[in-house]
Order: sequence, then structure tokens, then C-alpha cells
Amino acid sequence: MLIRIVPLNYLILLITHLLKMIPPILTSSTPYHLLSYASVTGLTLWHSFIGGPVAFKVLPRQQFGLLQSKLFPVYFLSQSVLNGICLLTTSNRKSRQIFLIGVVGGLLNLIVVGPWTSKVMQERHKVEREEGKAYNETGISDRMKALNKQFGIAHACSSLINMVIVVSLLSYPFISTLIVG
Repeated sequence: MLIRIVPLNYLILLITHLLKMIPPILTSSTPYHLLSYASVTGLTLWHSFIGGPVAFKVLPRQQFGLLQSKLFPVYFLSQSVLNGICLLTTSNRKSRQIFLIGVVGGLLNLIVVGPWTSKVMQERHKVEREEGKAYNETGISDRMKALNKQFGIAHACSSLINMVIVVSLLSYPFISTLIVG
């Protein structure tokens, strides 16, 4: 079967013509910026103040830990990507700083702090099964005490990073108003 090769100049003309047909709104960065900002802010607020606390209250502790260990990678990746889109679609220096905080914080939680927290949590669950005692009972082993301390530090680091992201996202409309207004 013979394949007819289209001359390059016809291909360029076709692509140019097709690009002219794209509505300007689709090539503007504004809708992508607004959708990404709304999504990352809603996601962060919902997970931090609604989904996480409700799951903590209604699920047994080990099931809650398992749920969080599966949700957190998706959550942190989403935070990073959506903040990254916001970073790429804003031209203001102060706004870029806000979204850079979200990208770096999300990646820190995704790559370093989240896996560390999950690893310590899993080890704590293992020791609980081995010793037949919950992590917070009296008379726990020194090993469990050390794991409790590690988990507290890891969880505090993750929570602090998340709260910095929350504050930065919530400050954005006010800072951008000062810049524009």
C-alpha cells in the first residue's frame, strides 16, 4: 500500500488554520489558573478540616491510619500539581511565592514526610500486635515509646507543612487584591 506524503508546507498551513479556530478563551491561562486555585484550595480545606477529622472520629484507629496512608499520596500529589499549575499561570511575583510554597510543601509531604509517617505508623501497628498492647496503654515497651515519639514528630511536621499551605492559599485572594487594587 502506498502512503502519500503531504508536503510540509501544506501540513504547516493546516496546523496554522486549526490553531486559528481555537477560541481565545482556551489559550488564555486565566481559566486554568482559577480552576486550579479553586480546586487546590477546596481539596486542602476539605481534607484538612472535614474529611480527615470525620474519618478520625468514625473509623477505628488502625483503619483510619490505613485510609490516610492511601489518601495522602494522592492528596499531596494533587496539592503539588495544582499549585504548580497556579504557579505557571500567574505573572505576579508575590503570587508565585504563594504557589511555590504549595508545590514545595506538597512535594515534601509526598516524598519525605508522608512515607516517613506511614512507615512509623505501620511499625507501631506491628509492635502493638506483637506486644498485645495499644500504643497509649500503660506499661508499653521502650521500643513503643520511641515509635510514639517518632510518630509525633513526623505527624507534627506533616501537619505544620499542611497548615502553611492552608494559610498561603487563603492569603492569595487578599494579596492579589492588594496588587491589583
